[in-house]
Amino acid sequence: MFSSSILPTPPRALYTAALGLTSLTTTLLLLRHISLHAFKSPPSAAKQWIDGPRKTLLPHLSPQEQRKLAYPPDALPGARDVDTPFGSIRVYEWGPEDGEKVLFVHGISTPSIAFANLAPRLVDGGYRVMLFDLFGRGYTDAPLAPYSALLYTSQIHLVLASSPLPWLAPSSSFHILGYSLGGGLAANFAAHFPARVRSLVAIAPAGLLRYTAMSWRTRIFYAPAVQAVMPRSWRDGVVRRILWSVGGVEREEGGVVGADEVGMAAGTGDSDGEGGDTDDGVKTYEAGRTWTAAACNQAVNESLDTHAGLPMAFVSSLQHAPIYGQEDEWRRIGCRVLMILGARDPIIRLAEYGPRFERLFGEEQRRLVVLDAGHEVPISHGKECAEAILGFWKELE
Repeated sequence: MFSSSILPTPPRALYTAALGLTSLTTTLLLLRHISLHAFKSPPSAAKQWIDGPRKTLLPHLSPQEQRKLAYPPDALPGARDVDTPFGSIRVYEWGPEDGEKVLFVHGISTPSIAFANLAPRLVDGGYRVMLFDLFGRGYTDAPLAPYSALLYTSQIHLVLASSPLPWLAPSSSFHILGYSLGGGLAANFAAHFPARVRSLVAIAPAGLLRYTAMSWRTRIFYAPAVQAVMPRSWRDGVVRRILWSVGGVEREEGGVVGADEVGMAAGTGDSDGEGGDTDDGVKTYEAGRTWTAAACNQAVNESLDTHAGLPMAFVSSLQHAPIYGQEDEWRRIGCRVLMILGARDPIIRLAEYGPRFERLFGEEQRRLVVLDAGHEVPISHGKECAEAILGFWKELE
């Protein structure tokens, strides 16, 4: 048996050297790990978005089946799909190449067909139009990012850059037209890029709504802290129920959670839209064809079944997009502004928005048009909207 006192003791210098070598080895291994992994490109399978119906639905349908969708891929002319770092974006562009340019921005859930009764009339007036499905709507993918003005402004620039025409040329400018949520987005864009925007047309726009108008149920449900701990399946189920109920909300006592935002899904109020489907029920674009609010509601319901990113995009937009309290942003707008409101709109109320609009802009800068409609005004009153817009632009000349 050996006593610990007679075991050889390593010299202090040798101990220190061994410790230093161990530390150096650990450091080198850590640096090697960082160099191999921390700056390595993420695997291609790790997409930063949720695929839209263009990838998840259309490949499994025949051309005939695609045409029978509530929102068929050829619903509007000039379609293209633009691949971006945020996923694919569906864009439509048509009209005379030498005409003045008009960019459309739709609302919180109904895709580009919200303008199907309006855009062709502006084309007939000699304008070049561009429409696109916002992230998470229609045939556009849904990025895994906050749906803020930053994301939407980036999308607008990606859409403009995708055109074969010089929308972003230094000497180029265009009219921007936004509806509901899109009105808030268009106003935000006009405030920050004044050299690009010739005029702003805001149809039943978000942006000037007040936080106090939001019910306490809605505030709690959409609060980021609540959404962060809420199971995705439960959140998506509630949102689907909210949006699916557009045009016939199943009301509980005190109102459905989010019912005060449902109007921005484009289709609450009246559904007295013009026209209807073609005789054989095939929904394809035809010159002069019109869309009813009910048909647009059907397209939203279809998206709830076919676009897994729509509930996320809806919730994140309510949390981050420029919907409420944007007076300071609107004051920065330097171009002429036309606002079109529905006299019976339960969301963007004339009695509240009219005075705010007058306080923000001088008499020479603003023009207000009120139509006998609900929130779905560009769908149900496309002809009247077009007449007001074309008259407004004629005044600019």
